[in-house]
Amino acid sequence: MYADDTVILAPSAQGLQDLLTICESYAKSHNIIFNVRKTKCMCVKPKFLADLCVPAVLINGKKVDFISEQKYLGYYVTDNMTDDKDINRQIRQIYTKGNSIVNKFKACTEDVKAELFRIYCMNMYCCTLWANYSKAALKRLKVAYKTVFRKMFNISTKSGSTTMFMLRQACNPLDVILRKSINSLRNRVMTSENNIICAITNSTFYLDFNITKEWTQLLFAL
Repeated sequence: MYADDTVILAPSAQGLQDLLTICESYAKSHNIIFNVRKTKCMCVKPKFLADLCVPAVLINGKKVDFISEQKYLGYYVTDNMTDDKDINRQIRQIYTKGNSIVNKFKACTEDVKAELFRIYCMNMYCCTLWANYSKAALKRLKVAYKTVFRKMFNISTKSGSTTMFMLRQACNPLDVILRKSINSLRNRVMTSENNIICAITNSTFYLDFNITKEWTQLLFAL
């Protein structure tokens, strides 16, 4: 509870305020002071309630600032629940790390380059959480991934993307990385013994979640 990544979730402003009041009581009895300036609040509203006025949220009598986006544990959370912001983060990361490797290790063997590419460019952190994104954002990510790969191995743009990945051992296309990552997380979720996760996966709402539909689409669609 002392970590900077502590999050409180509530279905309403009043519910959130009640939880914060409990936190205030706990902090007072344990000589803890919450930093209001470092505390942020995000309100996620359905489209038909976009103009809904949200009351102020207080900690120790001081207002907490509202934000529309926040980087949380490396993933961009937005109040409109879209993933384009986080996909753009991944695109920047691929170009930054990829171009750095290309410049520093251009004289290395292809085996070394392939290993570096697997370590620094194939790790699509948080990609399993993407469930609401534009086709344009995903296309930009695929272009970035292929572009860095071509530059690293000096491959002509005339070469087919499938062939160029097949010729480099264990360097997978982006679609394969997404499916493997999703399958891994999905299996851990479905076999988890955590009571909260079990309650979610056993609920009638689980199959209607956007992320569940996205997983099903990518893993099982023909």
